[in-house]
Formats: sequence, C-alpha cells, structure tokens
Amino acid sequence: MAYTKTNLREVENSAPKFDMPAEMEARFARSAIEGETLGLSLFTLAPGFRIPFGHKHANQEEVYVVVRGSARVKVEDEVVDLAEWDAIRFGKDTMRNM
Repeated sequence: MAYTKTNLREVENSAPKFDMPAEMEARFARSAIEGETLGLSLFTLAPGFRIPFGHKHANQEEVYVVVRGSARVKVEDEVVDLAEWDAIRFGKDTMRNM
C-alpha cells in the first residue's frame, strides 16, 4: 500500500513568490503529497477579496471545495454561488475565476 500524508498548512505559501496579492495564500501541494498527475492546492482568501485573474488547464481537471465562508466563481460566462462544503469540478480547458 502506497500513501503520502501531508498537512496543507505546512506547505510553503507560494503567493509572494508569484507576486499574488497579499489578500491570498496559495499552497501548492502536488510535490509535498508526491503526486504525479494530481493537483492539490490550499487557497486562503481574505473576506470580500476577488482574485484578479482567471485560469484554465489544458490537461487537468480541478475541484474546488469551500471549507469556510462562501464564494462566487465565474465559470466561462456563468457565475455560480458556493456555500460552505460545496464542491465544484472544472473540466479540462474550462476558464474559471474566484
């Protein structure tokens, strides 16, 4: 049985390295959890903060889970409201912005 255990709060906050706004933390955990093809990230956003950029991936799906609070996400041209513990999956090549 192969597994890897990692505490996401112990993964480096990469937001400053990528010149992301001070209102967000971005902990990219693929390497920490020894993933080969998965993406695992922990984002922490200040209340009322809007990420100033969108993105998409050509070869990877993503799932976002709201752990605390609420969020609105723009998926292509639609805005979707999310509540605590809502999960939303984005298919490959789908533009999204929180």
